[in-house]
Amino acid sequence: MRLSASSRAVAALAWSRVLGLPDQSLHAGAMGEATEFISKPSRPGATRATFLQLMQSSALIAPQWFIDACENAPASEVSEPRLLVDMARHHGFHNARILTEEAIYFLDEVPHYGPPRGPEPNEVIVSLHVSDAERVEKASPVDDYVSVQPSTRDVQFTTISEDESTVWSTGAYDLWEGLVADIAVLTRPEFRLKGFGSFITGVAAEEALSDGLVPQLRVGMGNSAAMSLAESLGFELAGSVTSVFLGEPTTTQA
Repeated sequence: MRLSASSRAVAALAWSRVLGLPDQSLHAGAMGEATEFISKPSRPGATRATFLQLMQSSALIAPQWFIDACENAPASEVSEPRLLVDMARHHGFHNARILTEEAIYFLDEVPHYGPPRGPEPNEVIVSLHVSDAERVEKASPVDDYVSVQPSTRDVQFTTISEDESTVWSTGAYDLWEGLVADIAVLTRPEFRLKGFGSFITGVAAEEALSDGLVPQLRVGMGNSAAMSLAESLGFELAGSVTSVFLGEPTTTQA
């Protein structure tokens, strides 16, 4: 992995804090050392389980009964989303389903990206206004923006025309513990495959780096276009995270 040791350490620390783990929980794995599987009971009444594979570390945040059920399971089963769902259903949670299954990418050097194709380069400007991110959301299908919601994030960057009549794409990030910039991107459907997504992702990543943050992209498994975009900008694949909805038991737990 080309990520520097400092970037790997920062990523591990941010994820540890986001998951409520002790600060050093994921550090050894980030440094390439073999580590033991980490499990942490979630709060009482929690209805989801989260499995993280980050570099050489693995962690499960879930209700205690789910952790107990996984205790004797092979590592290959615990890391397989479909098998996690099957395990939950076996214990009476028949409404269990996969919520998200994402690849995790990080970047620690300035990305190389060019202007989008179509308009003249001097016609494309970058807006920092939330209202312009909202314009991209309103021009996009609900299913596209509901999981991204750029206008609700901490920082927004939106490509707009010089006369402000047209918006094309928006990249926004949340600040994770003041360490990581968790970037999400949304491009209007009619302007996709023209470089607007790559351009605004590069802008957001470069600005995050200049602020001393490690840029992160979480990309849906199977989204080959988004994975290619990440890799074209120099992002390094570092792991995956899966969230499983458990719901309430529909039968007595086995």
